[in-house]
Amino acid sequence: MRLIRRLSLTLRKKFGMCSITGIVMAGGKSKRMGSDKGQLRFGGETLLARACGLLHACCHNVFISGEMEGDAPCPVIPDIFPGTGPLGGLYSVLKNIPAGKVLIIPVDLPLLNEKMLHFLIENHSDTFDATVFRTADGIQPLVAVYEKRILPLLEKQIQARSYKMQNFLQQIKVNFVQRPEFDPYFLNINTPGDWEKLQGYE
Repeated sequence: MRLIRRLSLTLRKKFGMCSITGIVMAGGKSKRMGSDKGQLRFGGETLLARACGLLHACCHNVFISGEMEGDAPCPVIPDIFPGTGPLGGLYSVLKNIPAGKVLIIPVDLPLLNEKMLHFLIENHSDTFDATVFRTADGIQPLVAVYEKRILPLLEKQIQARSYKMQNFLQQIKVNFVQRPEFDPYFLNINTPGDWEKLQGYE
């Protein structure tokens, strides 16, 4: 048991995990799905529990960004500025964590895996404000590492009522990373049709 714990700590130090807080972005209203996406079950667990478990394998502490009713698998950080989307959620979590950085993933990408997150962490450097996945479909700002020092810029964007993550990324120094073999795992679950497609992977 001690050996396992020692190996776990070694891996966390290697990948910089001890200084990274994991965040599940779960503040969306799931309008197109018609029900709370986080409570959909895939592989024997809810998408929310699945995302929290994935981050626990990579991060020391894990939180959920958004409003939760009932029990949640991780502590919840509610939005300070409701209605500001993922950008407002990112501001709220960075405001509430100690100095450091966050690794964020959305609740509705159930095919993400540890290998992808380790790749992201390994390629992040403190010389960048963020490291963000890019796929053939474009930039994925909700699968990324962000430094806490971007907080004042986030606040400025919110005050300007500019809530698009893509616009915000233009204001900071970003390292975009890409591996084509990861692209099929970016299956976003927004609609009942997306959910049907996902069943082929179970």
